[in-house]
Amino acid sequence: MKRNPDAVHPVRRRGISSGSCEGAGERTMRSSGTQAPSGASAFRRALARRVLILDGAMGTTIQGLELDPRTDFRGLGPCCDLLNLTRPDVIRAIHDSFLAVGCDAVETNTFGAAPLALASYGLADETRAINLAGARIAREACRAHSTPEQPRFVLGSLGPGSKLPTLGQADAAAIEASYDVQARALVEGGVDALLVETCQDPLQMEAAIAACVRARETRDIPILVSFTVEVTGTLLVGTEVDEILARLEDSPAEVILLNCATGPREMEEHVQHLGEACTKPIGVYPNAGLPQIVDGAPHYPLTPGELADWLTRFVEEDGVRIVGGCCGTTPAHLAAVVDALEGRRAKIPPPAPGAAPGPLTHDFEQPTPPFLGPRTIDAIPLKSLLAYVNEATLFQFRWDERRKGRTAKEYDTFLKRELRPRFHALAERSARERILLPAASYGFWRCRPDGDELVLYRPDDGDRELARLSFPRQEGKRGLAIPDFFAHEDQPDVVALFVVTVGARAMEVAREWYAAGDTEDYEHLVGLAGEVTAAAAEYVHRQIRGELAIAADDARDLAGLLKQGYRGGRFELGCPAWPCETERGTVLDLLDVERLGIHAAPEGRLAPEPTTAAIVCHHPGAKYFTI
Repeated sequence: MKRNPDAVHPVRRRGISSGSCEGAGERTMRSSGTQAPSGASAFRRALARRVLILDGAMGTTIQGLELDPRTDFRGLGPCCDLLNLTRPDVIRAIHDSFLAVGCDAVETNTFGAAPLALASYGLADETRAINLAGARIAREACRAHSTPEQPRFVLGSLGPGSKLPTLGQADAAAIEASYDVQARALVEGGVDALLVETCQDPLQMEAAIAACVRARETRDIPILVSFTVEVTGTLLVGTEVDEILARLEDSPAEVILLNCATGPREMEEHVQHLGEACTKPIGVYPNAGLPQIVDGAPHYPLTPGELADWLTRFVEEDGVRIVGGCCGTTPAHLAAVVDALEGRRAKIPPPAPGAAPGPLTHDFEQPTPPFLGPRTIDAIPLKSLLAYVNEATLFQFRWDERRKGRTAKEYDTFLKRELRPRFHALAERSARERILLPAASYGFWRCRPDGDELVLYRPDDGDRELARLSFPRQEGKRGLAIPDFFAHEDQPDVVALFVVTVGARAMEVAREWYAAGDTEDYEHLVGLAGEVTAAAAEYVHRQIRGELAIAADDARDLAGLLKQGYRGGRFELGCPAWPCETERGTVLDLLDVERLGIHAAPEGRLAPEPTTAAIVCHHPGAKYFTI
């Protein structure tokens, strides 16, 4: 699904020749013998010279509006594409909101406007009208915002539809014929390029490309293709990324992009691979994370600053040429991206991962919390945690699947063919049967250190003490205690606390499997539950860093994060630096965990098992230490 933004800026791709894309585009036009319109030529020139910024979410923006299901949607259901006819003012306002913050291009509101998809609403006969209207609304918005220095571009959006040929849901020829109607209407409507997006099936992708090639016979405009990688590392139908890249490298697509499914953190490995493997320009427009349920309502967790930080990295480190946002991204997200790529964001560099902290000075800007007090995440999508699971710990220690005489190459093959599919299958079953139900509570409080204690203040009254947390101090060494990481100055500092759980059902099901004699499944589920809880701690800690705007220099990969490759640190309740059993009740009261079913259990544990609580320090020197 897709987006919402606007503008041109002077950013150029670092360390990569700017001539290749323009040359390819000009060769395409000359060889076809077709005169390209100025918009298409301008788009190719712009892409050759600088990084282009797409808009953000169209679908989730529409879903957040108060529209009349009878008049705006004709009582047919949530067909966003129909709004091109019934509420062009709404669609125009969304385009304007992205163009106003500086996006270079907007996508037409036609993600689901092929006749096969529209048929489910009884709208197949209106395919041409819906696509023409979508192209013209976007064209008018871009015309209003364009200047000679900043031309704006319209990308005709062709989504994947709901019927995939590889799964036998529709004939490939029928899908191609459906795309043919849509693509021709978009070209007639004046788009500057065609974007076949969110591809989940190579056969569906190739059908769409073939239709686009025919549609542009009278107007040579670029074809861009984006595909979506699931957390399993493949497309939805199981196709490997390398197979998709091989097909796209040999196709008429001029730009290869990744989008949707996950946030940028989960895309990192695949973006890096595109940067290394592709000869064509590449792009990426991720979701604002995967939606959580926060205080009973859907919430996309990725902040504007985090999206900007990730996309800037992709541009600078992987040579990405087009960036933007997919589901959950707003004009605020894209404004942050524009600002970041124009070099206007200041960053505070943390110490290198694993480096010994220097003197505990506090001569840096204190972060501002987005809210004070606790906030409950009722549900975290399990698949959003899989990228944070430490596979080495899961496989070798939790599941006891060590090398055991295998060579490194043999074990790697075993991991890819046996262990990782087993992991993903159990995770998929755990999500489908609601066995693992990740949830969390986290929050921010103003605080001040007082010797070996940390004083927390009431969210509604910063002068009234709410609670005190006590910590042991090192003997010898540097004499550290956790309160030392918080500022003593007149203005209070900020501390974050969190607790994560996978719920009580995990161990209930595990015991049922054990009683039934399924001891291996029991061990696998217990191990997975433990590692998913640890992954949830990494995930929520990352969200806290993002909301404090200190995530700019996070390590890109999980291995780096596990080595504390981020600013500050977290200390789990029960670790040597915070061993106090008496703190459990205070922490749980602060986090208001009653509706998550979390409580203090005997012997210093938190229940249901596995559950973990931690304190987060933003100080750059706050790294793990022993007592």
